[in-house]
Amino acid sequence: MDVSYFRDLFPLTLPIAKNGVIWNGRTDEFSNIIGGGFEYSQEFGLTPYAKTGVYGYLDGKPRVHNGHDFAGPLESDLVMPLEKGWITYVGYEAGGYGNFLFFETETKTINGDTIKMEFVLAHATKIIATANKWYKRGDVLAKMGSTGMSTGPHTHFGGRPLLIKNGVASWACGDANSRGYVDLTDFFITKPIYNKQLLINQRMKLIKKKGEKDVYALDPKGKACLLINFDTYRAGLDMGIWTSDIQEVTQLPEMGQIIILTNNN
Repeated sequence: MDVSYFRDLFPLTLPIAKNGVIWNGRTDEFSNIIGGGFEYSQEFGLTPYAKTGVYGYLDGKPRVHNGHDFAGPLESDLVMPLEKGWITYVGYEAGGYGNFLFFETETKTINGDTIKMEFVLAHATKIIATANKWYKRGDVLAKMGSTGMSTGPHTHFGGRPLLIKNGVASWACGDANSRGYVDLTDFFITKPIYNKQLLINQRMKLIKKKGEKDVYALDPKGKACLLINFDTYRAGLDMGIWTSDIQEVTQLPEMGQIIILTNNN
């Protein structure tokens, strides 16, 4: 099945919050530095870290990183990113996820197919949510940590679409290498931008709302794309994506995406 089949039905906010406000990448709150020599928040796929074989091999090829890593301060709130999610499992895995939990969407029947999505939040310092219970968007499920196979405080967030037939759920997308997990980038209501060449081609202008710290880059359509942190700002300067000039405005235009400049693309 096409992943867009699920993307349009299950939009996601980012699974991190501070003081009850779901994260949108504010520069003064979170960083994309994980540590251990890998100074970026890992995206989905065959990242440099995945290429080392740290996630194992399938048919002689390294397994991909099957989720998104978001780094931040220890004990940051990890929250429900869906309108409604059912906690299916809470556990601990010393050599992998550390403290983790699984949750699912409600099932939907579309064109005769019964579908849902399953998600995982991992590496928490502690789990707050309990299994077999519904939680709504923004409810705190856990606290960000560095348990299990982790190089620093972050959360691993992954999701896989499921097709249900005769009461049995199977992977609807993805493949064996990713264990059915898919790239969630286009599921996020506020989307990361990973492609540096796209940004270079756009030659974006920087703006900042008067009296606030957040810096945004204007895309060709005039939308304000949030820069995730100071490293993102400096990386953009080094690559000539923007200049050091930042125009102050009284009102921000329509919101665009989050810009994450990583070391691996």
